[in-house]
Amino acid sequence: MQSISENLFEFDFHKTALDHEILNKVQEISGFLQTQGQNVAPFSNQALSKFQKFEELRKAKAVDQLNRLSQLLHTSMNPFEKEIPAESEVHPEKHLVESAMKFYNLKLRDDFWKTVEPHDILEIYNDEGIQVFRTFNFFSTSGYSLTDLLVHEWYVLWERPKFVLQKIFEYSNGILSGEIKGVVKMDIPKHVVKEIFSETEALVGFEPRSTLVEFGHICALFNAEDDHDSKVKGVIVSSRGYPNTIGAEETKKVIIF
Repeated sequence: MQSISENLFEFDFHKTALDHEILNKVQEISGFLQTQGQNVAPFSNQALSKFQKFEELRKAKAVDQLNRLSQLLHTSMNPFEKEIPAESEVHPEKHLVESAMKFYNLKLRDDFWKTVEPHDILEIYNDEGIQVFRTFNFFSTSGYSLTDLLVHEWYVLWERPKFVLQKIFEYSNGILSGEIKGVVKMDIPKHVVKEIFSETEALVGFEPRSTLVEFGHICALFNAEDDHDSKVKGVIVSSRGYPNTIGAEETKKVIIF
């Protein structure tokens, strides 16, 4: 079985300018995160294989997404090397989350931060339901690489109970439509989320996991430049992950209902 570096070597013979840009940007982001104490793998073999089959338009969108993330990271204050202000003790990545909201022209009108714990995973979605940011403590509960998340749809990577998916959609649609207002505790029971992609095609160096997930709160995000605009422009969600299994054999035993 080939290593990721060997695949990159073979891949090099027929890369386009966009291919070079994406691979360089992913390595740059992964390297930057490592300097911040975040161990985030840049690639997996399977992600590279899928990436090769992308149309140029989709590659161009990937470049834009990566450039935005890179800009966000490099223009934000480093919360891991500098002294964290007292108010930021709520969460080690609070400043980065606030920078992400500013970057995407979003803001909170409710005190979401009162509900946040330091170990929460925080995710930001735009009004099309597309995730534009997640805190990097997510990678302590996941074995996927940056490129896996870039090239695969979420339903290929994870499996969770169907009733939980339904509840998630109800909350997100309720927030986006304006039917649900304020900071809302998500009434979703703890449940197991299982990494499933390697059951289809093996990822070199990847050990699938399952994680016990507990949702926290969800809240609307609004246009940062217009206090009178009542249309919801996105949502922010908190959750917590507790390791359940690591490794193919143990994770295969986990049954999702």
